[in-house]
Amino acid sequence: MLRWLLLAALLIGEVLLLTLRFDAGTLPEQSGWWADLLRDSHLLLQLVIATAAATLLLGGAVLWDEIRQLPAPLLSLRTSGILFLGHLTVLALFTGVTTLLLEGDAVVLPKPAWTILWLVLGLTVAGSWALLALPVRLWLLFLRRNGLILLAGFGIGVLTVSAGLLLQRCWLPLAEATLWIVRALLGLIYTEVVCQPDERIIGTAAFTVEIAPQCSGYEGVGLLSVFVAVYLWLFRHDLRFPHALLLWPAGVVVLWLANALRITALIVLGTGGWPEVALGGFHSQAGWLVFNAVALGLAVLARRLRFFAVPSVRESVSDNSELRTQNCELADQTVGHAPRVPEKEQAARLPYGLVRPFLERRTQGPHPTTAYLMPFLAILATTMLTSAFTAGFDALYPLRVLAAAAVLWRCRRAYTELHWSWSWQPFVLGTAVFVLWIALVPSGIGAPSPLRDGLVHLSSAWAAVWLIFRIVGAVITVPLAEELVFRGYLPRRLQSADWRQLPPGQFTWMSLLVSSILFGVMHGAWLAGTLAGLAYAFAVSRRGKLLDAVLAHATTNALLAGYVLATGAWALWS
Repeated sequence: MLRWLLLAALLIGEVLLLTLRFDAGTLPEQSGWWADLLRDSHLLLQLVIATAAATLLLGGAVLWDEIRQLPAPLLSLRTSGILFLGHLTVLALFTGVTTLLLEGDAVVLPKPAWTILWLVLGLTVAGSWALLALPVRLWLLFLRRNGLILLAGFGIGVLTVSAGLLLQRCWLPLAEATLWIVRALLGLIYTEVVCQPDERIIGTAAFTVEIAPQCSGYEGVGLLSVFVAVYLWLFRHDLRFPHALLLWPAGVVVLWLANALRITALIVLGTGGWPEVALGGFHSQAGWLVFNAVALGLAVLARRLRFFAVPSVRESVSDNSELRTQNCELADQTVGHAPRVPEKEQAARLPYGLVRPFLERRTQGPHPTTAYLMPFLAILATTMLTSAFTAGFDALYPLRVLAAAAVLWRCRRAYTELHWSWSWQPFVLGTAVFVLWIALVPSGIGAPSPLRDGLVHLSSAWAAVWLIFRIVGAVITVPLAEELVFRGYLPRRLQSADWRQLPPGQFTWMSLLVSSILFGVMHGAWLAGTLAGLAYAFAVSRRGKLLDAVLAHATTNALLAGYVLATGAWALWS
């Protein structure tokens, strides 16, 4: 596992280095096959990513079982070192030739010859990485056993990239159709509508916008297509086919119309005197809100409507229960007993018959997965909603705290793993993470900050309330919500579908790194966040108590809050 994780980290690091360092769009306008190949080189990376994702989705478990059965050690330490040095040498040559093609001047060979050399070196880099992973004989054996899975993944990758190119070419018709819908909607509100179809400008006399490619709706259509495809595959046993295939065209139409409503609302906000909100939070967040609403709505409909969903297990159990009741009544009548009154009818005769099902659901509590995920999702959803109606500074932050607190209270019966037990170690560990965070993340003391400027424009009373809720959120609701997900649920779910059977603090290398890296990426400062996630995971593993991670996290956030208020380092709260 460690070997494959290091190889994956090496590959990802090299791809990020090359893609961030070079931009084929800077290539001067030149004709020829070599120039077209360089300009479209990003499609190769897209193809590789799409193929890898499709392959893992189709047969990730099978491929992993194959890898685990390979003999170890695969390569000697000396051979691995030689291959690694060779790989770095070829990578350096490839980087130099890329620099020469995109930024330099070829003085020895013509550009087509340099392009061929560039292509050969690129394939050599990939080949040397593959040899670091497996010897040639094992690659041949692996391909022979799993060729169909890899071929299917490659085919899906090709279709995905081709669909993306097709959607990009279709953005102009989509933009024109979106322009027409927005113009009709604005006509219902305003008497004077500004519309310039040639420039794709739409709005009112006070506020106009240009419908750019990403605003035409094709990106949302592509995202929704991927979501529906993955959903149909994962829940293929619970859905009726071909009925479920209608979810895709229905979702595309609804999403496209919702995108037109989003643009209309943006223009209404700008015309109404809130141009900063319209072009700030609403413009960046409303699209994601629309996509999430449509995607989740499709998922709910697919599970609820009989047209899409197969009969559920619950319905089968209910039918069996009714059948058993009928058999019991028949048996009672046969032996001369009085007919039994069904349990549902008995409950209905009781004074609390109408509220009994509700009371039973409250007693049972929510599903553990729901209880562990919902506080974090409540914070995310509230953040997206409040950010959509603010510009730069989220004055409605208290709503995040209230939403998370409400969900935590509602699901409190499911948090049996958060029992109290005193230990000084979480507080020491949280303090160490605070010192690490201050050392790695720029504090921005004295620098301009949207948060500081936003607080200045609030009334003194509301600013005090905002700061109180900000501290409460940082010290209580955020540590609870995040630790339930990133240390309580995700590491164990990556190990087993029945994750509740695993004790807190039981990690594998993969579950530990994946949960910590995702925790770091979510916090923006990915390095400091990843190290903090590893530290909080260590806190859980010490005694097997999830509350230790919560206390360590809360200690870090409390110290950060005091540091921000004492020094004015508002960037740490951004």
